[in-house]
Amino acid sequence: RADLTPIWQAYNLLVETPTVERVSHSAYVLLIAPNGRPRLYYSRTVAASDVLHDLRRLLRARPLRPSGTGA
Repeated sequence: RADLTPIWQAYNLLVETPTVERVSHSAYVLLIAPNGRPRLYYSRTVAASDVLHDLRRLLRARPLRPSGTGA
């Protein structure tokens, strides 16, 4: 949570975490790409399992590191 707080503040988000399975947000949920751009938008009542499913699909579809890094 402490790691995410600066990101939430940068996007002016209020985040409440009543349970691990469900996270309530003040507006909508963004899945942000490594370049800082929003990749997917979700309703504020999205289940964590749905976001995890999409995140796993995105990670399988593209490399974790940008090309040309030599790593």
